[in-house]
Amino acid sequence: MQMKKVLLVQPPEPKNMPLPVTLPLGLCCVAAYLEDVAEVRIISATLDSAADVVERVRSFQPDLVGITNNYTLVTDMNIALAGRIKELGDIPVVFGGPGAQFLRRYILNSGVVDMVVRGEGELTIRELVRKGTPEGVAGLTYRRDGQIIDNPPRELIADLDGKRRPAYHLVDGIPAVHPVESSRGCLFDCDFCVANQFYGRTYRAMSPARLAEQVKFLAQDFGAWYITFYDDNFGLDMKRVAEFCDLVIAEGLQVMFSASFRADALARNPGVVEKMARAGFGVAMLGIESASDYTLQVMNKRINREQIQEAVKLLKSHGIFTEGLFALGYPHETEHMLFETVDFALALDLDAVNFNILTPYPGTRLYERARDSGDLLTERWIDYDQFTRVLKSTLPGIEEVCRRMHRKFYIRIPWIKDNFSVDEKNPVKSLYARACWLSTCHLRYGGPSTTGEWVKTLTAFGQLSSDALQNGQPGYRADVLFRIRGCGQLLLKIRNGVIQEISETENNGEIEIDLNNGTLVELFGAGRLDALSMFMAGLAGTTAATEQLLPFINWCNDFQEAVMLNPMEAPSYDPNTIVHVLNEQRDGTGVEGDAQRAIGDGSNTLVFDLHDGKCSALQLRAGTQANSRIVDAGLFRQLLTGDPDVYGRLLSREDIRADGLLGSIIEGLASIDRGGYLDRLNVRISA
Repeated sequence: MQMKKVLLVQPPEPKNMPLPVTLPLGLCCVAAYLEDVAEVRIISATLDSAADVVERVRSFQPDLVGITNNYTLVTDMNIALAGRIKELGDIPVVFGGPGAQFLRRYILNSGVVDMVVRGEGELTIRELVRKGTPEGVAGLTYRRDGQIIDNPPRELIADLDGKRRPAYHLVDGIPAVHPVESSRGCLFDCDFCVANQFYGRTYRAMSPARLAEQVKFLAQDFGAWYITFYDDNFGLDMKRVAEFCDLVIAEGLQVMFSASFRADALARNPGVVEKMARAGFGVAMLGIESASDYTLQVMNKRINREQIQEAVKLLKSHGIFTEGLFALGYPHETEHMLFETVDFALALDLDAVNFNILTPYPGTRLYERARDSGDLLTERWIDYDQFTRVLKSTLPGIEEVCRRMHRKFYIRIPWIKDNFSVDEKNPVKSLYARACWLSTCHLRYGGPSTTGEWVKTLTAFGQLSSDALQNGQPGYRADVLFRIRGCGQLLLKIRNGVIQEISETENNGEIEIDLNNGTLVELFGAGRLDALSMFMAGLAGTTAATEQLLPFINWCNDFQEAVMLNPMEAPSYDPNTIVHVLNEQRDGTGVEGDAQRAIGDGSNTLVFDLHDGKCSALQLRAGTQANSRIVDAGLFRQLLTGDPDVYGRLLSREDIRADGLLGSIIEGLASIDRGGYLDRLNVRISA
């Protein structure tokens, strides 16, 4: 019997993965082949919780749930999600993507996933939905009566020009980055890469005309101005790239592009690189992998240092932001060799780097060799994240080496100033640089971690934001001392709204704040945590009076907006991170439409803006708000600084208890798990 309702899910991702938020392209491709045979919906739940997904499954009541499993590291998370979906009833669940194909037996043996798609999913899922049974569906592996059955493979889609246009319209919201897949596969055979195994070392591509038509459609119908190509090797056919550039230039399309290239292809085609710059290619990602020609031979990369140097020189000469991707940790590599790689990156004058730890993904020759030789340290898939050592033969302690390498590259005043400044000729540059910075500022990936590094970082950020802060905070002055646990003390002297001086010191400040380095990274190194949330969640302690906290909190918000560390929120950055966590604690009932509730001490007021029973914004204002609940100054300050003893005292007040909505807000604040607060931040990171 045909399946009538299909729900396709881009599942939640680990909170420690600073991955770009983009359209779920693979699901849009599959959905395009289902719209004429079933009612289909797409959930893009990258930033959501498993509970959110389960609730939407419950509401839609589908006949089939498809979950994309592109990355090995999310496999167990997705299996757990499938298990929760199964608790709703016997809903068939199918997984797809490279991370599913090469772990299909592991996934099916979980008992909560019924089927796994091998290879391309469009035609396989379409046939499954129309048949209503996995039997005989080419390209499908399924579990039945305790047995795992591999159906015959499905032929690849030969003509990508004839492939249906992805169903972008089924996804809510328009992200900062629009993904496009213009080709599939790669003809090279790097031993760590899964792409050549997933497609069987084949290569198929859209024609330049069809690709230009697709770009024009996205620009006109979806307002796309920045497109990233998801191709495994966009530049494999440089003649195609040249013809595509000619069409974009002739059409006058005002779109920026990023794509991955091989160094040897660029080095051989300087004329094409010049056309790329004129056509709007703002970012090029190069798989450099290593500074050692010997290591490049070992991994079967088939490029050399000379080609890398020539390619980077060409790209830089045309103003194309160049990111180098590296794979570190082959058995022969020492710490000295690894730091030679970062020196090579600095000498190349790359705009960004990504130093990844060699990871043997299932399906690759590297994995098979490590498994057969006993070289695997673990098959705990969540550790297959490219910044955890999983091979016995990889240098012990490489995680810390990689963190040091990232800090050596990124924590440089010239780099921050040059790459965060807006470039009118290449507007993607500063967005992409910020995304790279956010990645490195993740605690496990290596952000500022010493007071010396913080001096460099905040000096650069301060210089970048000085004009905006002078306009936004005229006359504001304060000496703010951060006591960073296990790190030291940092004094910011703020004059006329601008950071005038930053120093490591043993002195005191007018405002003194105790916190850990991770909180400081979230506040000033990543821009993902506003100061009000920091205090209310108990992530930082201070003895400052409310009258001192209010202008400092406003200054922090203006600082984050001026530096614009989080490009996904640009240009309308809205802080109040605590709002997201507060809403997780409440069911949203109690009021319809817009409302406002406030609590204050007669001099300052905390204002909750509400929409349909949930908090939409939280502001700390000077002065008294009409109809606010007034409490004594000490109680109000305890609320602002996250003192857990304050909530019972507030709820015991007659006027607050009488207002059920304000009472539920206070209860929500009281129930926030301060220890796990940062792990539950709803943060968007995108290029």
